[in-house]
Amino acid sequence: MGSLDGKVAIITGAASGVGRATAQLFAERGARVVVADVLEDGGRETAELVRDAGGDATFVKVDLASDPDIQDLIDVTIAKYGRIDVLHNNAAVLRTHDTVDEASVEEWRWIIEINLTSLFTTSRLVAPIMRAQGGGAIVNTASMGGLIAYPEGLAYGAAKAGVISLTRSLAVALEPDRVRVNCICPAGIDTPILRFTSRRAAELRAERGVLQPREVGEVAEYLATEDGLTGASILVRREGETVGWYHVKEYDVEPIARPDGK
Repeated sequence: MGSLDGKVAIITGAASGVGRATAQLFAERGARVVVADVLEDGGRETAELVRDAGGDATFVKVDLASDPDIQDLIDVTIAKYGRIDVLHNNAAVLRTHDTVDEASVEEWRWIIEINLTSLFTTSRLVAPIMRAQGGGAIVNTASMGGLIAYPEGLAYGAAKAGVISLTRSLAVALEPDRVRVNCICPAGIDTPILRFTSRRAAELRAERGVLQPREVGEVAEYLATEDGLTGASILVRREGETVGWYHVKEYDVEPIARPDGK
């Protein structure tokens, strides 16, 4: 019996990388999977891979910068499967620059819209459905880039830091409805998005090696099925031949000496 038997899971950004690997893994564990992505060819291919392996998958094309598209994603899922048990907000976009001047305001707004605002929008629409069912799980993909300085990817890092905060706040807000909300903070992953990172970021990742998409998918499965866990941020990074999982503290403070000596 699989850990997700009978469950219905929406996975955004599932045309490739972590989203595709997670869709395949969730299906292996018994879930019926909705593959959501703006990239139609890759999304359909993911759904076909799931079905070829004996799973149940439906592709829905969705632009996460479009509220009507997001509503359509939810409507199609309910029409097809009648419920939503897991929402994996995984889609993301990344652009890097050598200087702050190169990053435009328009690009900033687009990245924030996809990487942060869409997570709020999807979660807001799914929450009442999960509430009526008696509960559910939301898994957000943040990033190690939301935990450290990322000057080459200002909007990306800011959005991912926002995802961590949004996760914690939604977890508290939705706990009475038995909706758990957690997030993953992966280090470098061997996915197409890695090509867009800066040389320095690539060097930092190379020091420890990169994660494989399925290794991140395994964390998503854990967060989707661990009934007692909510509000957690899990840092995932490769450490030689192993993969380390770490809880990220909500805050950590220490006193400093005030200039006035008080």
